[in-house]
Amino acid sequence: MGSKDYYKTLNVPKGASEDEIRKAYRALAKKFHPDYNDNNQQSTNKFREIVEAYKTLIDEESRRQYDRLGALYSPDGKPPSREDLGTFLASTVKSFLNRKPKKKNGTDILQELKIQLE
Repeated sequence: MGSKDYYKTLNVPKGASEDEIRKAYRALAKKFHPDYNDNNQQSTNKFREIVEAYKTLIDEESRRQYDRLGALYSPDGKPPSREDLGTFLASTVKSFLNRKPKKKNGTDILQELKIQLE
């Protein structure tokens, strides 16, 4: 399942322009390219993630689909499998159930005051 955050991978904001995406891609590709990292497996994997993110975000239609589908987006265009949907739903429900309730501002406070009337 394509649950990677491509914007985070390229260190760009969600509304980034094509120019910003290209600049970020070039800088990261140069840093993690296997030729510059003695075929380090971690660098190679990171480079593949960077390329996948770039290809998705630089193409208007792919980017629109990615923004719409989020974690269910697949770079190859295939619909999500039953396992992917199950995993997505399970993680969504789990995160929803594990949320801590927000504290409400402005709750009532009982305070005793002594006032002298003159």
